Amino acid sequence: MILQANDIEPRLMVKAAVLKYCGGISVMTLQRHIKAGLLPRRLQGTQLWDKKAIDAHLDRASGLGPSEPARQDNQPSPPDPAWNDVAA
Repeated sequence: MILQANDIEPRLMVKAAVLKYCGGISVMTLQRHIKAGLLPRRLQGTQLWDKKAIDAHLDRASGLGPSEPARQDNQPSPPDPAWNDVAA
């Protein structure tokens, strides 16, 4: 199968795409998540974010990091203090 340009999902994202990709969050929420380490900063010298870096940060925040497999014991994860200031 030959991929066409339209078939390729871009890896780099502008801020508006990051906000949408992260569930429609606001710019202020994005800034809070970056400050808390839940989301990465944009690539140095650009106005772009790396989608894989976003996924990696969210995986770690969810306990799904590469060295930490998903919980299999059906127990809730311990509360993360980084989320204390995030409104539901």
